[in-house]
Amino acid sequence: MRSAGVLWPLVCLALARDVSIRSNSSEPTLDPRMLNETAQRDAAMQNVPLIRLTRYLLSHDRYDIRVRPIIDHTKPLKVHISISLYQIIEVDEPAQNIRLNVWMIQKWRDEYLDWDPREFGMINSTIIPFNHLWIPDTYLYNSVKMSRDETERYMNIQVSTNHWKGENGSDLSFLYPAIYTITCRLNIR
Repeated sequence: MRSAGVLWPLVCLALARDVSIRSNSSEPTLDPRMLNETAQRDAAMQNVPLIRLTRYLLSHDRYDIRVRPIIDHTKPLKVHISISLYQIIEVDEPAQNIRLNVWMIQKWRDEYLDWDPREFGMINSTIIPFNHLWIPDTYLYNSVKMSRDETERYMNIQVSTNHWKGENGSDLSFLYPAIYTITCRLNIR
């Protein structure tokens, strides 16, 4: 049996040999989570394809959330809207109101969000927070409450490139839960 004093140099030798083998590899792999210094971590993050794609798409030189995302401003932007009913919460016959728990689904094409997946690690789709993208200002006409803060809970938007279709831009899918109180003529018997 060897003593701890003799074993320690062997362990150090094995670790040193392992480090030298790794350092001789042609492709250094930097995992940003394993780096201690902020500067090293920031440099390694610049090479992560998803981070590069997000920064590219949302660059202030390329994208402005205040502008309707269509290149020809004379053309309309089609927004497809559907509502998926999840639950009828309350029916108030005297007030002629019904309270619904729904999922709102809005889809449109954003012509400014365009990328070649081959330049970004073959990423074809990504998720971006809603407050960084243009979103349509849609309301239910017969809603009792018109305040978004009280009725809708916005979430992230899925952005899928149209590169492989040979088209410009991306298709966006915006799904979020909402609780609407709407007026409707009720005649319950």
